[in-house]
Amino acid sequence: LEALESGRVRYVPSHSGRLTEVEGPATLAVEVISDSSVGKDRKRLPPLYARAGVEELWIADARGRELAFEIYHLGQGAYTPALPDAQGFQLSLVLGRRIRLRREPWRFPGTWCYFVDESQDAPTA
Repeated sequence: LEALESGRVRYVPSHSGRLTEVEGPATLAVEVISDSSVGKDRKRLPPLYARAGVEELWIADARGRELAFEIYHLGQGAYTPALPDAQGFQLSLVLGRRIRLRREPWRFPGTWCYFVDESQDAPTA
């Protein structure tokens, strides 16, 4: 609603007059790294997202033994990393909450179930 009221995004009506599309820059982008996308996700896309005005970028990398999850905030035309606390929570300015990504083994060998946890502590910038 805030994005609509500020004019950052707008509804685009369909031929029937119904509001079916939202036009404008995304507020949040999420990239999940794979072996074939690591260069694109880490090097090529972040500056493009920054130029488009995407306020927050999340990058998840589950390829290694440890799950990597990073939140970046848009500053002066570039992203700066959010720093995780001792429990791994990072501040999402878009959500107004401190979150972390974790995984646990799933039913089948070698598979995982992923969770986004929210800190019960008050968010701090």
